[in-house]
Amino acid sequence: MTTVRRTALGTGVLVVSALALWPRDLPASVEDQRARLPAAPEATGCADEVSGVWRAHVYYQRLRDWYRYELRVERRGDALTGSIHLRGWTGRPEETEPPPCRPGLRDAEWSEPATGSVSRGANGLTVRFDATSWRLERTHCGDPSGDYALDHFSGLLDERRQEFTSTNTYTFGNGETFADPTLFRRVSCTPRASSESRPRVVVEGAGAQPPPALPSARRRSLFGCGR
Repeated sequence: MTTVRRTALGTGVLVVSALALWPRDLPASVEDQRARLPAAPEATGCADEVSGVWRAHVYYQRLRDWYRYELRVERRGDALTGSIHLRGWTGRPEETEPPPCRPGLRDAEWSEPATGSVSRGANGLTVRFDATSWRLERTHCGDPSGDYALDHFSGLLDERRQEFTSTNTYTFGNGETFADPTLFRRVSCTPRASSESRPRVVVEGAGAQPPPALPSARRRSLFGCGR
């Protein structure tokens, strides 16, 4: 992320550290993040726990920046690939949506290819998802030119709630390092593949009779779900 080139959206590279677990008593800001997110799909209908589209809508108070993230995650075994899409804008805490352009307002969209991993340990399912490069996709207001600080997210995934409690730990060019909780919720996924598929029999002619039913064929299961 940038201000909104990350100069507070400024220069410098964003590094996100892996925190395995947030405290049980989540700060009010995290509860606010949760309230902004749409409902998750039914987990039992998803092809796996991780693949899909995950969203976050967060205000980083010290930067005075809003970020609306979307992770598009694909899984192959324990490896993750996909992308990070986001819109970031400078604004006041109550400006949860991008406000009209005004002097000093910066508002833009970026995309970042990303890779990561998933592993299961004593605390549950840990996910890491790291941007590898960035591209400015669209400018809505102001001048977002300059380097974009790559996003890296790491933390625990709650399989029941379909929430990814990641922590952004980023370091500015002057060496200052900060950490901010960023809550993601899965909002869509590839449906679980049916275990069986019956072949379709096409019958032609008025007097034609359908042949005997064929044995059902087992469909190969798919990874996937769609930031």
